[in-house]
Amino acid sequence: MLSKRKMADILYDYHVALSMARTADGGDTGQSLAYREAVLRKHDVTSAEFDSSMVYYMRHTELLEDVYKISSINFISV
Repeated sequence: MLSKRKMADILYDYHVALSMARTADGGDTGQSLAYREAVLRKHDVTSAEFDSSMVYYMRHTELLEDVYKISSINFISV
């Protein structure tokens, strides 16, 4: 499972990338997947690692809330 900090960093980049994909191509799913994979490569994380960590955090919503609090600091500091 990925740490809270690692998940926060990935989710920050993930949300930015999805916004870029939606803006660039009107929400094409293929482009969104390409951006997602680029984010995971940047963080040296496999889809399986990310997906299993998301499942864990979704089952432990108090921890997911912590992750998003950390991630929101990234948004504020930009």
